[in-house]
Amino acid sequence: MLYRDVPGLKILRAAFIAEGVAYPLNWTTRRIAGDALPAHCLVSGHVDPGIESGTTAGADSPSSAPIAFEMRLPTRWNGRFFYQGSDDTQEDVPEAFGRNTGAGGFDDNALSSGFAVLSSEAGRPAAGPGAAGDEAGALRQAALGAQALIKTYYGKRPDRSYFVGCSAGGREGLLFAQRWPALFDGVVAVAPILRGTDAALAAAWTLQRFTAAAPRARKRQTVLSRAFSMEELFMVAQGILKQCDALDGVEDGFVMDMAACRFDPAALQCARGKRKGCLQKDEVAALADAMAGPRGPQGQPLYAPWPWDPGIAAPGWRAWNLGAAGPGSEPDPRHLTRVDQVLARALAGSPGPVPNALALDFVGDLPRLQAARDADAAFVDAPLEAFRQRWGKLLLLHGAADPVVSAWATVDYLQRLRRARIDPQAPGDMEFARAYIVPGMNHCAGGPATDRFDALAALVDWVEFDRAPDRIEAHGSAVLRDESRPLCPWPQVARYRGEGDVHHSASYVCR
Repeated sequence: MLYRDVPGLKILRAAFIAEGVAYPLNWTTRRIAGDALPAHCLVSGHVDPGIESGTTAGADSPSSAPIAFEMRLPTRWNGRFFYQGSDDTQEDVPEAFGRNTGAGGFDDNALSSGFAVLSSEAGRPAAGPGAAGDEAGALRQAALGAQALIKTYYGKRPDRSYFVGCSAGGREGLLFAQRWPALFDGVVAVAPILRGTDAALAAAWTLQRFTAAAPRARKRQTVLSRAFSMEELFMVAQGILKQCDALDGVEDGFVMDMAACRFDPAALQCARGKRKGCLQKDEVAALADAMAGPRGPQGQPLYAPWPWDPGIAAPGWRAWNLGAAGPGSEPDPRHLTRVDQVLARALAGSPGPVPNALALDFVGDLPRLQAARDADAAFVDAPLEAFRQRWGKLLLLHGAADPVVSAWATVDYLQRLRRARIDPQAPGDMEFARAYIVPGMNHCAGGPATDRFDALAALVDWVEFDRAPDRIEAHGSAVLRDESRPLCPWPQVARYRGEGDVHHSASYVCR
């Protein structure tokens, strides 16, 4: 393999990994997450500015900074390229084994299926509201370098190229579809961060309301983690199920019809003098305000509301919104750090101090954030017409109990795509994008959900065999191992057929 024949690439390491030697690792636990990986060539290095391969459809200037990457090239290649979206919780380049979607994504990986896989540090947002161009340029740079490397190693370019990512990685996939639609044939975006600034506003709004309802310690300091106990959140989850579980035709422990569930936490409010087995008035108010989403000075909504789903009692939801509930838990909500980072980027160069999540003023600070909010809105409203015309396919998936990005934001994005002006005479699939809501699932995975699903296989079927996924089979993982349900394209809902095992996917139809 002649590395000098790949323009713009600097190879720092290249090694052959024999079959059965390496294993996929869960990035969070650092534990082995699946069977041994197949034989492959492991390459790491930098993609330098100025790489060209003639495959791009965009004209933006690439970022000037070299982009670190890792690539794995299997001996038994299936002719496909897989770009693994960024994991915004990692500072280093993730291992490039092609994490798939849901809870099974680590072990059901693309490399084991024969894909050539790339991961990179591209996509890390820079400071300021106008940084999306640098972010996207770096992503393009890395993708072009990987495709050139594939051509050098295998003697031809990939037959098909796919991008799969969650959260920030999901947003990256949508950036490709917008700006360089010729680079990928299909994109899977799970819980994509669309209106990132507004999602941070929503998180700050939630933290402030939960803090106001939290008890105070001996030194009069508010203990946010005690705003709701685990027992109280479980009570809320049971209340949601009591009101909304049967909306799909059967009580099975899932709220399948997200749109029809209009839960009111006031149903759980304590009667006068009662202290246990119910919620206090300030807790009810805090929960209702938080789930409704943030409001501006004139009462205008600043972000989407949050769906009512029993996954509110899952550890993942608590970790983001409340923090520690007992020994071994994270002491502070994850949102405290994330919101502060978003505000620092959005207000970079802006006069005045940068507030933290708990001090954010939803009247005084809102004008300072408008430039960042406008940039996010432009991203959400950008059409994908060029991607559609070249027969590109987009799968959106989102957990109904996601505490980071509201599932309603993804539904809104799909509806915007469908309302966009499309030339009926132009080539391409009129229905090129579909969205699937995963009841109970937290951010990317987890929760009382059938969160083990293979969206990559569904995407390949759609791109290569024109079989649009009318349902995606999903199974329980750590929480509900014996459950299976179909994930249905929005706005369809998985409804019980009236017969059969209520715990099995075959007993449900999408309609």
